[in-house]
Amino acid sequence: MEHKSVTVIIPTVNRPQLIKRCIDSVLNQDYEGDIDCIVVDSSENLETRNLCETASLSLSKTLNRNIEYIQNKDSKFPIDNWIIGSKKISTNYAKFLCDDDWLDSNFISECVYYLNKNKAKTVVTNINIHQTNGNIMENYYNLENGLIPKTKVIDSFLNRSSILPVTPTAALMVSSKFLESFKFSLQHWECTKYLFGFDFLMNYYGSFDESNTFILENSLANSWAGDDSMTLNVKKSNIFYCYLLALGRLVYKFEQKLNPEQKKLFSHYLRIIELKSIFQPELKKRIFEFPINKKLIVRKLISDFISKLLIKIKYKFKN
Repeated sequence: MEHKSVTVIIPTVNRPQLIKRCIDSVLNQDYEGDIDCIVVDSSENLETRNLCETASLSLSKTLNRNIEYIQNKDSKFPIDNWIIGSKKISTNYAKFLCDDDWLDSNFISECVYYLNKNKAKTVVTNINIHQTNGNIMENYYNLENGLIPKTKVIDSFLNRSSILPVTPTAALMVSSKFLESFKFSLQHWECTKYLFGFDFLMNYYGSFDESNTFILENSLANSWAGDDSMTLNVKKSNIFYCYLLALGRLVYKFEQKLNPEQKKLFSHYLRIIELKSIFQPELKKRIFEFPINKKLIVRKLISDFISKLLIKIKYKFKN
């Protein structure tokens, strides 16, 4: 049986203490096909380059593994390294891997199996989240194996229940669909350039264009919830709006009709963002005019506020 080739792109900047674990997890996959590991680095030091050179020298000649280091000295936005890496793909399958995350040794072999078995172009697995205090939240998402329809993707986002993984770490895609969906995400530039929303667009693009996204309930990937997370110093409203915008772009590109409840919730969230933009001018740059009336659901506004307050209280007492 022929095993098709895979490209894993690891964009990074100034995190050599974390990326070694990430690279090792790629090179130590049990998959029998070729794996190209491409590290695109905009660091201010040579530590990551040295790590890649050491890893390359240690590779066994009998293994079909390759590691390539690319230095990006002209990075303007966080997404730049991701774009450079995407241009190096010449394999059958591809994925992005965040530099502080890592894969289980059977990630690629299992994902390729489910891609072929279900005639899907994308597989998204569950993840384990590793906290700095040593706690591990295994199988973080409540998932069931199966193809995920676009209506369920929409409900997952709008209802904030049965949440779906959005991290690129959890996904493997057929390369043609990877490149198509990534190119589409670049139209979402005001958010994508800061790495927000494009992952959602890519992971569930297949659900909307009916090339199929398959969800795997078991975790095969690991995400580091460290203090150097890129989201720490970004206002939550900005992040939320970027993902709402990503959903909206998918809905309108593929002319998906929202049911009355979905339309009501979508309108509600758009109105919240519109009001917040009065006090946060940066949100105005990201306004995308959806052909929908924006109207608050007061009852939901109150219930969401109470829910968030209870979560904060619970977290405070737990820690």
